[in-house]
Amino acid sequence: MTIKKDPNLDTEWNDVLRAKGILPPKEEKEITEEDLIKMVESTIENKSKGIQIPLCKLLNQHLSNLAQKFPETKFLSSVSSLCIPNYPDKNLPTIFVYKEGEMKKQFVGPLAFGGINLKKDELEWMLSQTGAVNIDLEEALRGEVKDVMNIAIRDSQKNRRDDDDDDY
Repeated sequence: MTIKKDPNLDTEWNDVLRAKGILPPKEEKEITEEDLIKMVESTIENKSKGIQIPLCKLLNQHLSNLAQKFPETKFLSSVSSLCIPNYPDKNLPTIFVYKEGEMKKQFVGPLAFGGINLKKDELEWMLSQTGAVNIDLEEALRGEVKDVMNIAIRDSQKNRRDDDDDDY
């Protein structure tokens, strides 16, 4: 019984057969930017049918709207584990902002976005601060997220030191 296999498959066995001249050299096709985008989109579509983190889902909605509003900016999305193997879920969502080939900013984890109540306008403002989009707003719609727990700890330590002086 003979089994026909695709000689263009990337397998170790096919590589050995190619090296011995049994299989012809692998056909290489040039991949265009459009082909790459289609592959990424289809991979995302196939892989994203699993569990989705709520803030990631919200960000995807906001980014889709912003992509329509700012056609001069290229927005790409992917499943994290496909881009960066073993990327931890605790770092999701993550946005990498590139401009002119250089990384300008990384937004990593839910705290970078202020949590699940993130508004599209707030995300737009964040992206404008990196230069990814140009907007007319002059100030942030939401204030900075403060680390209330560390502030409280520092304040309590200051108060304890002040109280120690009064005991004697």
